[in-house]
Formats: sequence, structure tokens, C-alpha cells
Amino acid sequence: MRFGVAVAGLALLGALTASAAEKKGTRVSLRAAPRVAAAPATVVFNVELTGGEDGEALYCPVLEWEWGDGTHSEEEEECPPFEAGHTQIQRRFTTSHEYRDRANPKVAVTVRKGDRVLGKDAVALVIGDRKKPLSGSFQETHP
Repeated sequence: MRFGVAVAGLALLGALTASAAEKKGTRVSLRAAPRVAAAPATVVFNVELTGGEDGEALYCPVLEWEWGDGTHSEEEEECPPFEAGHTQIQRRFTTSHEYRDRANPKVAVTVRKGDRVLGKDAVALVIGDRKKPLSGSFQETHP
């Protein structure tokens, strides 16, 4: 009986270790351009997944966005079934979001596959007021 419990415990420990290794192996990086802009501004976001094996664990992830302006969204692609050795794993994702008002939003993305979080990252933005154009008359002077 003790042997069965020990084997089950080792199997559980092995599963936990593999899961932790997978999490450590995949990294999510978020970049934004521009990071400083005048409202209204459209900011382009690039997400990159690095590390981890090109397998089903990284295939067709869901991207959850917190835009920092009180809105959030979720991006999920319609993907054909995964075929080992044939399916291409997408590691770069691009989207954009429009900021209409002055703010200092912190934008966060969570990348997940099913119930498992592959990684998270965030970036801070500065969205300022659009400066009014200079008005008045200019006269050219010649010596």
C-alpha cells in the first residue's frame, strides 16, 4: 500500500515539476509604439512569446487585454486542429487600441492556453493633450 502512495506522490510531483518548467520556459514580452502620444492616439502593441517548445502547449493562445482606460478585450483566433510536426506555432501578435483622452494608462496582456497562463506583461503609456497650433502673424525680417 505504501508503494502505491509513493508512486502516486512521485507522479504528482513529476507533473507539478513539468508544469513549473513549462511556465519558466515561456516568456511574454509586450511592446507599444508610441509610448508617449497626444490624444486622440492609436497605439500599436506587439506581443512576443519566447522560449518553450513549439508544440500544442503554445498553439492558438488567447490574449486578454486590460487597456488601462477602463476597457478590456480578449483575442482568440479560430485555429484548425493541432497536428504535431505540421502545425506552425504563432509567436508574434499585433493589435492596436485608440486612446481618446488624456491619461497615463498601464496596459497589461495575459496570454493563456485553456486554463493555463503562459505569461503576462505590462507597459505604461503617457497620453497627453494635443497642443494647440501657434496662432498669430509672423513677419520675415531682413537685415
